[in-house]
Amino acid sequence: MLSNIDNGFLAFGVSAVDISAGVGGTAVLYRKQLAKVIDIVDCDEPRLCAVNIKTCNGPVLFVNVYMPTDARDDNSFDEYVDICMKISSVFVTTNVVYMVIAGDFNCNEGARFYDVYQKFLQHEQLVCVDKLRLNGVFTYVSDDRQRSLLG
Repeated sequence: MLSNIDNGFLAFGVSAVDISAGVGGTAVLYRKQLAKVIDIVDCDEPRLCAVNIKTCNGPVLFVNVYMPTDARDDNSFDEYVDICMKISSVFVTTNVVYMVIAGDFNCNEGARFYDVYQKFLQHEQLVCVDKLRLNGVFTYVSDDRQRSLLG
């Protein structure tokens, strides 16, 4: 899908899932005129894509993430922790001043990953702004419309 982007934009992305179904992964899309202030960051991880944006306030790391879902096994929990550590590692190694993370954290209050997510936010001194803005809206609805999550 990234190859169909309008001429005024540049994009790159990675896929953490089998994209034969036509969906999945993360991407960053930006205007071509901003290319001189944006450097693509090699995260070496299919669940992350990132750019370093040079701003007048210093470099900002923008990360797009697709976190693992909870399969209720040790592997999915370990993978969730691993991705949090990889985000922290990218932040440290890019020598940026600020970090913005967007994407799907696959974690809600009361979920098994929630404590890991909260510790990650605290360690990186991040604020979950979506959580502050969401009130009474659905953040997830299953394809069969049988399950949903109210934010």
